[in-house]
Amino acid sequence: GVRVEAAGRRLYLTGLGAGGLLEPLAPLELRHSALGNWLVMGLAGIYDFSTSIRSPEFTAPRQMSQFLAFLAQFGIEVTSDPAGRQPLLLRGPKLGLPVDLMLPPDVPAMKAASLLAALGLPGTSSFIEAKPGWDHAERMLAQFGAALSLQPAATGKRIEVAGLADLKA
Repeated sequence: GVRVEAAGRRLYLTGLGAGGLLEPLAPLELRHSALGNWLVMGLAGIYDFSTSIRSPEFTAPRQMSQFLAFLAQFGIEVTSDPAGRQPLLLRGPKLGLPVDLMLPPDVPAMKAASLLAALGLPGTSSFIEAKPGWDHAERMLAQFGAALSLQPAATGKRIEVAGLADLKA
């Protein structure tokens, strides 16, 4: 569903906008990219369709079971083996709702995946980061025009993300 135009050495991509992801026609394979796997799980997992992720060379990080449990708080159903190894099958809720969650410390990939998931949900989702860490995901989303708010909280930092935003590079 994405239109790609080449102009010299630049590529211009135009998607369907917020809520515009379509069910993959085949399992998604990201090979050696642990971060890529986590980001795709956050991005696609909240949609009401099945997403299969199969990366044969990818060894699940030790936090994978924690991450899969965290995704369940978004209403995402995850089917995998007991150790959380791939292939995984994700299915989002029929009606996604904003979340208010505490982020686990020292797992920046989980934070980034959570913020991507929040972009696909209606309303404003909130996350508390008890121990502020890397802010790559927040800076990336701000560059794309996401409605993002960062505030001090009693136990660290509160990150609020407005869902269904119209993002532009």
